[in-house]
Amino acid sequence: MLSIVVILILLAGALSYHAGKPRVLILQSYEPDYAWTAGVIEGLERVTRSWSDVHINSHFMYTKKFSDEDSLRRAGVQAQGAVERWKPDVVIAIDNLAHALVMQDYTDHPEIKIVYAGINGPVSSFGYDSGKNVTGIRENRAMGPVRDAITALQYQGAPRAPWDGSRPIRIRYIMDRSASVLLDRPSVDGFAWAPLEYTASVAVDNFPNWQDEVAQTKDMADLIIVTNYRQLKRSDEDPSFVPASEVMAWTEANAGVPVIGMNVFNTEDGATFSVGASPIEQGQIAAEIAAAIISGQPPADIPPRDNLQFLVSMSKERLARHNLVLPQVYEAFSRATDTFR
Repeated sequence: MLSIVVILILLAGALSYHAGKPRVLILQSYEPDYAWTAGVIEGLERVTRSWSDVHINSHFMYTKKFSDEDSLRRAGVQAQGAVERWKPDVVIAIDNLAHALVMQDYTDHPEIKIVYAGINGPVSSFGYDSGKNVTGIRENRAMGPVRDAITALQYQGAPRAPWDGSRPIRIRYIMDRSASVLLDRPSVDGFAWAPLEYTASVAVDNFPNWQDEVAQTKDMADLIIVTNYRQLKRSDEDPSFVPASEVMAWTEANAGVPVIGMNVFNTEDGATFSVGASPIEQGQIAAEIAAAIISGQPPADIPPRDNLQFLVSMSKERLARHNLVLPQVYEAFSRATDTFR
């Protein structure tokens, strides 16, 4: 009998100890094997692996896998269920759809604090600019670093426009119609791209339309820039999404001009080279902010951060195919971050 009493006392003590730990839910808009999300997880774990007195749970919404309204609504309902069951003290919510479908409804919630990361476009879209329980790190597109890298390209073939400097390098932006890309489109369209000539942006929803736009570009621009193409339907009749590697393999083979990514993983899919915001920084800073909140600092006292880190990835073979090279510092940086192909 005495041993049973001792066990019950120890069990009650353990339950009380664990019940007192803060609870953090990591809510991811996409799937864990998506390259961007994998980078965010790496950044989060740089901080959370040292948390010994925090309960951590993760929920993935898999919203890169579908785009129809019913599926998105169900993903939002399931994620909200995870929030309600887990009852976290802090939710680290990554990328737009986690906020659009779930977390914006928790703005100024009395118990739950929100840390955002990976938001494209203004955070005011979710009411976070005035929320007292919200802070985080913004994700600004790497337009400046992309512009500078394109400007630094050196052409190795016989002199010809635009590489001989006789006219500006013309660029054209082609994208799918995923929500985060469309939200970010105005910032890309409105960026000061000079000395480059930004000709236009176009959004398409299926692969045949993408192929048409790519084929037209060689007469309209000298470079294509891309961000996302994971939600291109096979055709009007087939709503399944074309694999990213297939889209980019076709694009690089048929564009006739270099394809430049504004996400670092675009090169892995098939782009010539890419410059993009660091997902590792997004995850790491979000976790550091969550740690500050757990330690008692109110979110309203933690100013939102802007991303400062960018990553470069490149394919030497694809650059050579276009008779282009980047200054050695880009290759050195790409090799240092293991993104050189």
